[in-house]
Amino acid sequence: MIRAVLDANVIVSCFPATKGTLVELRRHFQVNSFTLVTSDFILGEVRSAWQEPYWAARLSTDVIAETFELIDELAEKVDPRTPMMRVATHSEDDLVLAAAVGAKVDFLVSGDHGLLGIGAYAGVRLITCSQFVELLDRR
Repeated sequence: MIRAVLDANVIVSCFPATKGTLVELRRHFQVNSFTLVTSDFILGEVRSAWQEPYWAARLSTDVIAETFELIDELAEKVDPRTPMMRVATHSEDDLVLAAAVGAKVDFLVSGDHGLLGIGAYAGVRLITCSQFVELLDRR
């Protein structure tokens, strides 16, 4: 089974999406085409983003609660122990990468160009949502 970390920016956009690649990614998650691996840091970033005015105007508290319940039910949560020191351009990205490396996932899926620019690190390939969905569709 493919194991992947979804960066907070992907989760934030994916679960409320109504069309396109993000909906396909959510479908793959819901039918267990891959194992979502996440961390308290990533979920905290998602929660924080959804409290911002843009998302607060678009997502009800019920939808947010249901999404976190689904993630709690289907995802594997890790507590990264792998120290990351300035691999990415931002310390927050290092924490996401630490979760991926520590959990020994296959992919880290992100929309962050700086993070994607790393390409691969310690056995983890960094790819876009579109690339990941294409990979899952081929299986």
